[in-house]
Amino acid sequence: MSYKCVIFMAALVMVSLAAVSAAAQEQAEPANREEAVEDKALVGAGTRAYDPERAFFGPLPRYTSRDGNISVGAGLLLDFDAGHYGKSGTRGGTSIDNLEDGVRDRRAVLIANALLYKDFIVFGSWNFTDRDDRFSDGLRSAVVIYRGFDPWWIRVGQHNIASPLDTARGRRAFMEESMSSGAFAYAPGTPSLGVSASHRGAHHNVRLGVWSVPVKEMGGDREGYGVHGRASYAPIVERTKALHFGLAGYWRKPTVLKGEASGGERFGARPELRIDEEGIVVDTGRIGYIDSFHYTSLELAGVYGRWSFQGELQRLGIDRDNGPGGGAYPDLSFNGYYLLGSYFLTGESRNYYQRLGSFWRVAPHREFDPWGSGGWGAFEVAARVSHIDLDDEVDDLVGGVRGGVSNNVSLALNWYFNPYVRLSLNYVHAEVDNRDEQGNQEGGTVNGVGMRLRWEF
Repeated sequence: MSYKCVIFMAALVMVSLAAVSAAAQEQAEPANREEAVEDKALVGAGTRAYDPERAFFGPLPRYTSRDGNISVGAGLLLDFDAGHYGKSGTRGGTSIDNLEDGVRDRRAVLIANALLYKDFIVFGSWNFTDRDDRFSDGLRSAVVIYRGFDPWWIRVGQHNIASPLDTARGRRAFMEESMSSGAFAYAPGTPSLGVSASHRGAHHNVRLGVWSVPVKEMGGDREGYGVHGRASYAPIVERTKALHFGLAGYWRKPTVLKGEASGGERFGARPELRIDEEGIVVDTGRIGYIDSFHYTSLELAGVYGRWSFQGELQRLGIDRDNGPGGGAYPDLSFNGYYLLGSYFLTGESRNYYQRLGSFWRVAPHREFDPWGSGGWGAFEVAARVSHIDLDDEVDDLVGGVRGGVSNNVSLALNWYFNPYVRLSLNYVHAEVDNRDEQGNQEGGTVNGVGMRLRWEF
């Protein structure tokens, strides 16, 4: 491991310890009517329960007009990463060989929001780490939400797609999503232009919408549109006990260069760490002559006290046009899955919030304050196994795809100082079976270590 990575990892720990005291001061006792709700509406295993609806906006104080009709706030989400890749069994020049150690500012997202006359929410966010020339390259969200038809919510603008559980808005137990989630879930975690409607209840969440692409991709070779949806149902929803079933999927139609191999869709994944921005180790390459493609994910998750589990079974299908001269290109199918389990050493529970159909911030029993209350926060350990298969029709020399197969094992240790500051240490073991067009082995084994400091204001 390079000395720069070691120094930076140590610096992450020191910075987090120094900064967390200031962040902890923001965690004031409930002091307004938004927090004075019945305990059954609150979730989280901490001794001081909190309202995730309010926690959505972060810990910073908000400006509220005298009549209470206008409320304005801002926030900042910071992710600092460092990592090292160990590689073996590779051939020179392969994608695995090209993985590079490093440190990076993974995210620096400025958030602004306003609540207008109770029924309108205006939300915008911009990522400083997207440093290209245009302002739109960093634009993540610019959306207007109307909730006057509650429990129906209507969203218009650039906003999060209806993603499966692993990429849905929430808090993962690992630094990155599983390989199959990253490869198949269209624009995972990336808001796109669209309109959607959701229906939220005590035990369910249903969301359906039509999305195009992010603003920064308008006019590019991946432009298209699609129908995305997700439905979840939780028959058991208690403070420390939950059971979740879900179904997510989409159908998408490319609209630019769909018949050209150079402009087709591409599906690939990193080894469940993203220290190296270009570190894709399984990759279909550009698939041309796509008429449409579709995705389905079956979700299952549960929480029982300190223990939790989560898993998804995923499939991506591609319907293709005829090629030059009317030759038939085969339809394609790729698949993957993951299963994870976690355990809180300090007694907390993963925080399942049924109105989002996903997990939310964790509130430690005792927030980090060793010089005051003596608290050291919450500690969680987690393990995940995953599989992805991007090979199909490999015997078809014209239309087949050799994208690679990978089996992964990931381990995580998470330290929650409070609901807004977390330090994560991840280990990833990825075995990649990737062959060239002649069937020669181009894969290998990756053993990666990564660390992330997440700090929300």
